[in-house]
Amino acid sequence: MLSEVSLLCFLADLRMYLACFEGHIPDGVSFISLESFFFYFRNILPDRCNQISTLMAVLHPYIPVIVSKRSFGNLVSSYVDGDLRKLEALEQSLAERSKMFFISSAIKKCDEQWENILDICCQIRNHKEQALSAQQI
Repeated sequence: MLSEVSLLCFLADLRMYLACFEGHIPDGVSFISLESFFFYFRNILPDRCNQISTLMAVLHPYIPVIVSKRSFGNLVSSYVDGDLRKLEALEQSLAERSKMFFISSAIKKCDEQWENILDICCQIRNHKEQALSAQQI
């Protein structure tokens, strides 16, 4: 588990690296996956892509998961049916979409919006820390 200070440092690094991409995204372009995002930028900023990929691997447990009603329904039905393969695939898909949404949200945010992102990530971290502490008791 990352300390709150480490989490904030990694998030600051991510924001700095993402700032490099801001001027390279044409108007009206949005990426449907992390794979498409990195594919597009590997030719333009290959070192930054590697740094962002590494940071996202570290930050993954602390970013919010975005779940649509349809995705939630699919998760519940897979869980009820006991279809572990489908459940794992859905979880992976949600994680990847959440990472992409997080990157997209972080790229062009003003300072106030960025502070909200930091707050959400810290809340997730604190919740995980509390859950871990409760398990150890």
